[in-house]
Amino acid sequence: MERLIGLTKLQRFFCCLAGYDRFVLAYCPTLFNAFSGIGYLVLLGLFALSASVFVYARDLFGFTPSTALFCAIVLGILMGFGFKLSAFLFHRSNSISLLIPLLMLSIPLAFLVAYGLSFGIFKSEILVYIFFNDSRSDSWSSRSLLLFDLCTDGDEGSSILSICICIALFVTLLLSAPFVLIYHYRNSIYYQTFQRYVQDFSTR
Repeated sequence: MERLIGLTKLQRFFCCLAGYDRFVLAYCPTLFNAFSGIGYLVLLGLFALSASVFVYARDLFGFTPSTALFCAIVLGILMGFGFKLSAFLFHRSNSISLLIPLLMLSIPLAFLVAYGLSFGIFKSEILVYIFFNDSRSDSWSSRSLLLFDLCTDGDEGSSILSICICIALFVTLLLSAPFVLIYHYRNSIYYQTFQRYVQDFSTR
């Protein structure tokens, strides 16, 4: 049935990633692009999180690249399941009372992800800063502060700080947008069909 109404495998994957029921989606063909777009944002967020974990593991904790890559993949998969669970609960209630905690959780997570991405992007500048300021440290907590030190280092530091802020805002938008969009479509034909489907299934 999904093939007859034009739902591609990629769209099915993205809709499933966003927590939408494919059976109910079969009755809402006009929403395929919108819901698959939400799944695309989720996938981008998971890629950003995995890349950030890789940087944390390799550059801050001193893991080997292969171990860091393994950690990034595992945590990315776990976060994917975590988002699926959150989306499932949110689809069930779809209330503002659940949206607010999800957004509050996504904001600090976004800043952690953005810091890891920024650290990886400006790694060469950090190494130059270490060389000229003799600030090398074997402590991961001290290494994690090197980006802050770099951002306060003259005019170049101000430019780097501006870029880091832009990265943080982008990642915050990337991680919070799926929940906002799911809430935005709460009155769509999908949820009307979904509620009828749940009611019919529960009465059997």
